[in-house]
Amino acid sequence: MSIERIIVIITIAVVVTFLITLFYKLIPYRRPREKKPLLALFPKYHSEVDWGEPEIGLAEIEERLAEFGFRKFKTRNGMTFFQRGHLLGDFSIKIVKLKCGISEPENGKSTITLEASWVAGFDTGDLWVFLSELKQKLKRT
Repeated sequence: MSIERIIVIITIAVVVTFLITLFYKLIPYRRPREKKPLLALFPKYHSEVDWGEPEIGLAEIEERLAEFGFRKFKTRNGMTFFQRGHLLGDFSIKIVKLKCGISEPENGKSTITLEASWVAGFDTGDLWVFLSELKQKLKRT
């Protein structure tokens, strides 16, 4: 194989990776369905979380998310973003790097967003299950 052919293959791989990543970052968040999907392409979800109390502060939200390994990393446009997991390694939902966004609470409720920290081309329902369990565990009564 010639060096020119190798360069072309590497260039194509880089461009395709860039385009898939760009597409994932630009597609809108979707509401999770009622039932766990068998296969979801480019999974990014948004939903409402009920904190279980009318007045909750950001410090309490950070504390609750820390129990799941999330760490705050930025705030922008009324959303606070948290990350957890590792970029490299297993594809298990327990250790994959995830990004979670929480809006400012109003009347004890916030919007929550959940996505892969880098890119996820497909999901077999694990992200959906994680979001559902996270919402249930974040609510304290």
